[in-house]
Amino acid sequence: MLWIGEPETYLWGVDSWGPPEDMAVPWGICPILREYGPVWGSVRVGRGPGKPLRFSTLSRHGCNPSYATDLVVCVALGCDMFDCVFPTRTARFGSALVPTGNLQLRKKVFEKDFGPINPECTCPTCQKHSRAFLHALLHSDNTAALHHLTVHNIAYQLQLMSAVRASIVERRFPDFVRDFMGTMYGDPTLCPTWAADALASVGITLG
Repeated sequence: MLWIGEPETYLWGVDSWGPPEDMAVPWGICPILREYGPVWGSVRVGRGPGKPLRFSTLSRHGCNPSYATDLVVCVALGCDMFDCVFPTRTARFGSALVPTGNLQLRKKVFEKDFGPINPECTCPTCQKHSRAFLHALLHSDNTAALHHLTVHNIAYQLQLMSAVRASIVERRFPDFVRDFMGTMYGDPTLCPTWAADALASVGITLG
């Protein structure tokens, strides 16, 4: 599908509900999509392990995965790229993304916590501001807090995907997945059942 007036620009069609069972019907009439790759919208990797492995020679784009676990599992199932509003959207509610999940900085427990959101993060927010400072900003309805959290959350997502890519290049992705799940859930075997099943479908065991 060509963008009108832009012969070098293609529209990438989105299948909003995941890969259909009979791929020959919709994809047979979309030669551009067959050539450049499918896009799956509203990614819900728990719907069925292994489906995104189809079209192994094409780029696969996943729309709107949310949590870090979703991203890691989608990569394992074959997704190559994503677009996601979750880091910015969750920042608006005072939530900061960290390797163990997220921190709701509006909670009173952070009122006198003078450490950074994530000591290992190199983003400007973590380098300059404490959890207590952000907590105070959030309770003063100062919109600067949302900007600071947005910067951090985007940085977290970028750092996560950079680590994923490095582990693939270095051929240690399964070990990365186990370490990631262990950090996120305390023990890799405690990750959600859908995630464990999806990973097992591509030969990555967590036990």
